[in-house]
Parts: sequence; C-alpha cells; structure tokens
Amino acid sequence: MCADGKTGTTETLKGILQDAAGTIRSAKDCLGKAKDAAVGDDQQMVEQIRVECASLDAFLAQLTEARSATDDNLFGRAAGAVKLKVPSLQASSDRIKEMASGTKPTPGVVGYMDEAVTFIAQALAFVAELP
Repeated sequence: MCADGKTGTTETLKGILQDAAGTIRSAKDCLGKAKDAAVGDDQQMVEQIRVECASLDAFLAQLTEARSATDDNLFGRAAGAVKLKVPSLQASSDRIKEMASGTKPTPGVVGYMDEAVTFIAQALAFVAELP
C-alpha cells in the first residue's frame, strides 16, 4: 500500500470513496422519495428523476469499482476516473435544482430534491479530497 504523505494511504482514500458512495446512496434515496411523491401528478418529472437516478447509479458503480481495486496502480487510475466524473455529477445536481425550481411539484418533492442536491454536494466535497 502506498503511504505517501501527500496523497494519503490507499485505505484512507478508499474511506473517502466509501463516504462519497454513502452520500450518493442518500441522494438516490431522496430522489426515490421525490419520484414516488410525483407519481400520478407529473409524469415528465418522474421520468426526469429516473434519468438523474440512473446518472447517480453510474457514478455509484464507478465509486464501488474504484474502492474495490486491490492494486495501488489500479486504484490510482480508478480514483482518477472518479475525479473526471465530477463535472457530470455537478451537472446532475444542477438539473435537479432546475427541476425543483422550474415546476409546480407535488408538496414534498422539492424538499426531497433539495436534500438530494445537498448530498451530491457532500459527495463532491469527498471526491475533491482525492489526489
């Protein structure tokens, strides 16, 4: 395992990825609640939420893959690939904000979306800690 003072140990970095994954799961849970609250009222919003959930699923899979790397070189490449996804995760957050502010959603939907955006911001902060 690498123990470079600048980059931290691989185990510490894997912990960061685990924290990011947990916050992404929380964001997905919030979006799931928003989707459930919107069903029957706004099918377009339900579909948009599904798209954002799929985006979060893809990012979560990448976090999981990076975290499971057993070789330091593979881990470094996988963690680098995670960092490259930051702009798309930020774009997803921006789309969720836009959905929440640009529609007349069912009560509670905006709150769930706002929570999802908060969790995504936390995940982005964790990913920013990677070297």
